Amino acid sequence: MKKLFAVLMALTLVLSMGTIALAADTGTITISNAVKGEDYTVYKMFDFEAVGGDATKGRYTVVADWAAFIAEGGEGAAYLAYNADNGTIEWIGATTGEGSNKVADPVAVAELAKKAVAYARGNSIAGTKKTAGEGTVEFTGLDL
Repeated sequence: MKKLFAVLMALTLVLSMGTIALAADTGTITISNAVKGEDYTVYKMFDFEAVGGDATKGRYTVVADWAAFIAEGGEGAAYLAYNADNGTIEWIGATTGEGSNKVADPVAVAELAKKAVAYARGNSIAGTKKTAGEGTVEFTGLDL
């Protein structure tokens, strides 16, 4: 269960900071401090559409399997706000820090991760699974 939290925390932190590393039409997620031999799973909650051929600018859409989780009244709605008009995703859960040092609160991120994992399992949502090698797990070639 901890390994799934790590993946969802990484995704949430990336989204909350508003920065994502992209290459061409694929993305990469790297999990550091992974436990060797443990399985890690990533789930695609959003699609990204680059604007004007620039992979650093664009808009998100919610993947159909996750729509109820993110929608008003869904368990993820207390943490993530999706604006369909402009395609943005914003972290609205608890934060720590001030000004430019403001980040998603790790406790709130863990709560979101637990709820997302339960939602994925309860709705039979497929993910991409890998087994950790020496300290890291890298998911490459992921659709944006």
